[in-house]
Amino acid sequence: MYIDTHSHPYVSQFDEDQDEMIARAKAAGVSIIIQSAIDIASIEKAILLAEAHEGLYVLSAIHPCDTKEMTEADFRQVRDFCQHPKVIGIGESGLDYYWDRSYDDIQQFWFRKHIQLAMELELPLIIHNREATADTLRILQEESNGDARLRGIMHCFDGSEGLLEGSLSLGFLLGIGGGSTYKKSTVLDQIAHIDLKNLVLETDAPYLAPTPFRGKRNESSYIPIIAQAIADKKEIDVSVIAKETTENAKWLFGI
Repeated sequence: MYIDTHSHPYVSQFDEDQDEMIARAKAAGVSIIIQSAIDIASIEKAILLAEAHEGLYVLSAIHPCDTKEMTEADFRQVRDFCQHPKVIGIGESGLDYYWDRSYDDIQQFWFRKHIQLAMELELPLIIHNREATADTLRILQEESNGDARLRGIMHCFDGSEGLLEGSLSLGFLLGIGGGSTYKKSTVLDQIAHIDLKNLVLETDAPYLAPTPFRGKRNESSYIPIIAQAIADKKEIDVSVIAKETTENAKWLFGI
């Protein structure tokens, strides 16, 4: 059994074969898919999909790239969605300095609000961090101040300098996805000797498909490819990866 802890099956790229994609995932042993939201519309779509399919769950949040025009009313909706039984976490939230540096302060403001919400509701927080490692870790440390209620996943762990140590010191799990299989990635080297209790699997589908599907549409059925890459690096059987990462995800999300 596998769990895809981060996917976007509600997006238009899956409009033509959404049900078939979910069926392929289950046939591949991926029995649970956790859908990460990016805006209000995506939370609504994800909930509808989760209601229609057993084993699908939802995260509620506004993606940092969508916070420029975000309002308090939007945040109240994010909070309200958390009352739905299929919503099991806050995500994805964080900082993204790749596209536009004109509203860093706005991103940071809403990131702090999402952290506070996750702690208040005692839900795991799924972090989006792109070229913002220093600020991401600093803000997490400032807001948590050692509070054990803050827990979650460093989504799409990319091996950025200081990210491994910083994530583990906060008690966050590392989300290992398709990017770890790319030739220039250092992720597998970095986690080679990390205890499996710190890892979960994810796809970020339809993005970041693993080798040999890089450049094509990603989907949850590719989770075993990522698991096998980790197993090969650690020189252990892939069944161990499946068991440990599944237990980690179940513990974190309470499922």
